[in-house]
Amino acid sequence: MKKIITILLLTIGLTNVQSQTSRVLTSSEVENIFNSTTNKSLGITYNIFRVYNFTDNDGEKYLVLSEHEYAKNGKGNPQNDTIKAIMVKKTGTTLKKGWDAKDFISKNNGAETKESSIWFWTKYIDLKDLDGDGITDPIVVYGSSGDNGFEDGRVKILVYHKGVKRAIRHQNSVVDSQRKTEVDKEFYTLPTGIRNEVKIIMEKLVGNNQAIFNNYENNLTAKKTIF
Repeated sequence: MKKIITILLLTIGLTNVQSQTSRVLTSSEVENIFNSTTNKSLGITYNIFRVYNFTDNDGEKYLVLSEHEYAKNGKGNPQNDTIKAIMVKKTGTTLKKGWDAKDFISKNNGAETKESSIWFWTKYIDLKDLDGDGITDPIVVYGSSGDNGFEDGRVKILVYHKGVKRAIRHQNSVVDSQRKTEVDKEFYTLPTGIRNEVKIIMEKLVGNNQAIFNNYENNLTAKKTIF
């Protein structure tokens, strides 16, 4: 009898967890939902690059990624000087702004080079429930490029758990003395599932030659804040 009750409780719990599969809105959907009036009320001032839509136990939400293009490089690719991510919650027909994150290119970073562009690295963005509480734990990743591309650029990994941000900030460089990773001490209070997902993202960044981290696995295990 106890086993039957336990199974029933688990089943009820699972049905209360809503789908957390995210999808990218089409251009027409973005134009329809995020018109000029709505954008003004939400503080969206740059061109919208991409919008993710997802639903969890807290309701329906949008992650809006916007970038400000200031020029194009020799290959005709956009060069951005500023980016902004905004979390938007939908209640009925009303859209309400939640957290946001803004960054811009640095004229003089740790590698002593001028950055040329900054953009969202969407292949690493993660919108899943990573601690099993039915609420999505967004991980937003973006980076910049310098005179020598990724070698002189920065990488930032932003983790939002229960609406609170924890960040890993990394200055890339092929020179050991100019390479630096800073981890918010609060990062280590995150649930294990979230921290493990960040490690996987860092491993992918290394594998794709977009970042060089100094012995990051051992340093994260030792809960170091600078390495």
